[in-house]
Amino acid sequence: MNDDVPDIAGEFIKSSDPRAILRRGAAQGFAEVTFRAPDGLTYRASWTARRARGKAEGRLQNVERALIRVDDDTLIESQINAVRDRVTEITGLAYEEFRRTVLLAQGDFDAFLRANTPERAALLEKVTGTGIYREISRRIYARHEEAKPHQRDALIINCRC
Repeated sequence: MNDDVPDIAGEFIKSSDPRAILRRGAAQGFAEVTFRAPDGLTYRASWTARRARGKAEGRLQNVERALIRVDDDTLIESQINAVRDRVTEITGLAYEEFRRTVLLAQGDFDAFLRANTPERAALLEKVTGTGIYREISRRIYARHEEAKPHQRDALIINCRC
């Protein structure tokens, strides 16, 4: 399946390319999310896509990302992969999990509901911190199975009376 879509500047991009949101004639777009991490600090992750010369028909430019520690306005990372990796390190969530969490928090339950059951369960465990209970449950079950007396083959007696 070819998922290339035409861009206003005459080039083709993948439909999954986040810059595709600019196809509707926008010269730029951005998103940012501010979050408090488990370390107690507040961070702002931002994403920006733009077209050359700030014109709607300009050629698409590379996406820009940044991670800022809000408490002291320190730029933590500014390269795409470095931002992704640092957000993963800070939050304990992979980029996809973090993105889905943000969507969930904004009330966009559709993406969450479309995830398969194991993905939803894993995401909810990470978001709520309840993964430990799943692990405890697994250990209890394993110990219970080990503690069960091994059932002996039943003795079958054929009796003709």
